[in-house]
Amino acid sequence: MLKRPPAGFAAHHPMIEELKRKDFIASASFDEVDACSPRFIDRFNGICETTAPLMRFLKIALDLPW
Repeated sequence: MLKRPPAGFAAHHPMIEELKRKDFIASASFDEVDACSPRFIDRFNGICETTAPLMRFLKIALDLPW
């Protein structure tokens, strides 16, 4: 975690503790049965939709294109 706010962010920003983090992770576990299921793509798509807000937040924080 950073000791100070990243450049461009005020120390009193409401999400400052999250902005100071260096590592973010989102994960999901799949076994062979999951991967071979006809519903696998639906489940995978749902997980991607669930993690999209985190990815969007990170891209905004890093000023990257979405």
